Amino acid sequence: MSTLAALTAPPVLRSFALSFVARLPLTVIGVLVLLRTRELGFSYALAGVAAGAFTLGMSAGAPLVGRLVDRHGQLSVLCTTSLIAGAAISVFALAPADSPLLIVALAGLVGFAQPPVSACVRVLWGRLLSERERDAMFAVDISAQGIAFIIGPVTMLWLASTAGAVTALFATGILIVVGTMAFALDPVGRRHMGTSPTRIHSGPAAIAYPGVRTILAITAAVGVSFGAVEVGIVAAAERHQDVPLVVLLGAWSVGALVGGPLWGLRGGSGRHIRDALLLISGLVACTATLAIPSSGWWVAAGLVLFGLLVTPFVTLLYTMLASAAPPEALTEAYSWEVTGMTGGIALGTAAGGVCISASGLAGAFLLAGAAMLVSGVVLGLRIPTLRRD
Repeated sequence: MSTLAALTAPPVLRSFALSFVARLPLTVIGVLVLLRTRELGFSYALAGVAAGAFTLGMSAGAPLVGRLVDRHGQLSVLCTTSLIAGAAISVFALAPADSPLLIVALAGLVGFAQPPVSACVRVLWGRLLSERERDAMFAVDISAQGIAFIIGPVTMLWLASTAGAVTALFATGILIVVGTMAFALDPVGRRHMGTSPTRIHSGPAAIAYPGVRTILAITAAVGVSFGAVEVGIVAAAERHQDVPLVVLLGAWSVGALVGGPLWGLRGGSGRHIRDALLLISGLVACTATLAIPSSGWWVAAGLVLFGLLVTPFVTLLYTMLASAAPPEALTEAYSWEVTGMTGGIALGTAAGGVCISASGLAGAFLLAGAAMLVSGVVLGLRIPTLRRD
C-alpha cells in the first residue's frame, strides 16, 4: 500500500478528523480568557495573568495527564479530563466580577485539565501505520494545525462579537467535551488502544529517559524561536505599511501547509538527525535574512520559507521522540513536547518584545535564529541519547 493510500484509509482519516475537531478549542481559549476577563472590567494586567495561568496550567498538566493515559488507558482519561475542562470553562464564563483570584485559578484549571488528544492520536497512528506512514501523518497533522488556528479563532471570535464572550466560552466547553468524547469513543481507537493500555506503565516517568529530555530541551528552544518570530511579525506589520499583518501571518501558514504534505509524501531518508540538523541550518539562515532591513514583501517571502522548513523539522522531533521512550510511556513523552513548546513560546514572546524595544525589529528575528541555533547545538551534543539516526 502506498503512503497516500494508507493516509486516506477510512480509519486513519476518521481519527484525524475527530482529533482535529477535538483540538480546535485549544486555538482560541487563551483569547477568550482575555476577552472575558476584560468584559468583567478587570485590567489588561489581570487579563494577561489569567491567560498566562491557562498556558502555565497546560504546560504543567500535559505530562501528568499523559502519564495517567499510559497507566489507565485513553478512554477513561480523555473522557474525565474533557468533563473537567468543560466544567471549568463553563464556571469561568459565569465567574463573578469581584473574584480575580477565582478567575485566575479557573483559567489555570482549564489549562491543566486539557485532554491530551494530540499525544493520544500520535500513539494511535503508531499502532495503525508503518513507521514511514506514521511520520507522513505527523507532517500532515502539523500542517493541519495551521488551518485549525485560522478556523477556531475566526469562528469563536465571531461568536464572541455577536453573542458575547460567555456564549463563546460555553460553545468552546461543549466542543471540548463532544469532540474529545467522539475521538475517545471511536471504534478504531478503542480497538487498537483499548480501555486500558496494552502494557501498563509502572516504570519511571518518560522524562527519566535521556532522549526525552533531549527532545524537551530542543522543543523549548524551538518554542522560543516561534514566540520571537510571532512578535517580529507584528512589529514588521507596524513598520512596513505595504503588507498587512494578516498577509504576514498567512505567509507563515501557507509555508507550513505546503511543507508538511510535501515532506510527508516524499518519504524520509531514515537519517533523522542529519535531516534535522540540515533543516536547522536552513531555519537559522532564514531568520537571519528576516533581520535584514527591507520591505514587508521581503518579510512575507522569508516567512513562507520559514514555514516550509519548520513543519518537516517539527515532524522529525516527533519521529525522534517516538524512539526516545518505550511504547508504554509514549503518551507522556509526547505530552512533554507540549510543555516544552508552550513554555518556549511564552518565553520567546516576552524576550522578543524586549529585543525589539532594545534593538528594533531585527532583534526579534535574531533572537529567533539564536534560539534555533541552540536547538541545533543541543541536538548535536546529545546525539548519543537518541536511539536512532
